[in-house]
Amino acid sequence: MGVVIAGGAVSITLALGGMRAATYVQAFQFVLKLLLFIVPAIWLVLHVGPDIRRDALAPVEFTRFDTATTVQFRLDTTLTLTEPTGVRVGGGAEEVLAPGEYPVESGQSWEFAAGAAVPHVGTGPPGGPDWARPLLDPSGHPVLATWSVLVATVLGTMGLPHILIRFHTSPDGRGARRTAAITVALLGVFYLFPAVYGLLGAVLLPELYLSGGTDTVVVALPARVDGGFAGTFFTALLTAGAFAAFLATSLGLLLAVSGALSHDLVPSTLRRLRFTPIVAALAVVLLALPAARLDVGVLVTSAFAVAASTFCPLLVLGIWWPRLTAQGAIVGMVAGLLASAGVIAIDLFLGVPPGLAGLLLGQPALWSVPLAFATMVLVSLRGRPPAWAAAAMLRLHLDETETGRR
Repeated sequence: MGVVIAGGAVSITLALGGMRAATYVQAFQFVLKLLLFIVPAIWLVLHVGPDIRRDALAPVEFTRFDTATTVQFRLDTTLTLTEPTGVRVGGGAEEVLAPGEYPVESGQSWEFAAGAAVPHVGTGPPGGPDWARPLLDPSGHPVLATWSVLVATVLGTMGLPHILIRFHTSPDGRGARRTAAITVALLGVFYLFPAVYGLLGAVLLPELYLSGGTDTVVVALPARVDGGFAGTFFTALLTAGAFAAFLATSLGLLLAVSGALSHDLVPSTLRRLRFTPIVAALAVVLLALPAARLDVGVLVTSAFAVAASTFCPLLVLGIWWPRLTAQGAIVGMVAGLLASAGVIAIDLFLGVPPGLAGLLLGQPALWSVPLAFATMVLVSLRGRPPAWAAAAMLRLHLDETETGRR
């Protein structure tokens, strides 16, 4: 239901107002999101008290449940019990489980008794030394996995369609650069506050790491801090901020998709231009419904890897290397697309063995990005750039004011 409502909201907004409406809506939603994340964060820091603030900066290992705790598992998980542990599975009678590994299906509910030992789920417990290490993938190649995600995130940002489309709303290059600088500054302010929620969540909601629900820590914290009206009120604010965040992103993505379709495939009449977002949203919703049970973290990193392997090489070489040819750009983008999206699809639907092979297929940016760059360069060197390439390069890099005067 949420997928359908979100698709309907963004498609109607874009169909009625076009790019101008999308621009103003996204700007409003970002300001709203910024305020709705900052205000509750300040309230939480002030309301938890000095003891929780001290524990958040110097957490201890979460090894035992202080009180009877119910964990609702959102993902299929394997728990490793290190000692006999009293639990209630699905609200049934309490039973004592022997040490060992226990598979847990998504949707199950386990209630752990007060004082019970916390099971292990891959990584160490919150507050432990392994928890604080900024490395990914516990399967034996954490440094490679971390570098691959960093490459995808850093280089993929410039290739995300809903970011590229924003530059088309600027009147000139100077305005686009100014908008980019202001946006980076605003995002820098915003990203100071997820750390606040993460530090407080590690102390107040450490059980979320068991259930795979750490992405819900933001909306779960206010109710844990205050069970009355204030907690409910700030939970509502944070939920509204989350909705504003993903609706703004969805609107930008739909704008990019429908704009490409209307420009390339549909005669550019205003009526058909208004109709394209609805058709594109319908197709996206139909694709999103069966993907609702997939891990959103995997989907996000996959999108960055694909963008880093396709649009990033095209933009970098197209702006800075005058020898790039159309054939080189096309072949390089296709190679990057197959190397990133193709292997990710194999990882999602067929599964891969653990270890280095699984890492290279699940997080391909570390090798798919260099492959795309190399393919574009090698194919372009075998051809000849268009005659207007040198003039276009000068237009890109000369001062716009001086170019306009001449």
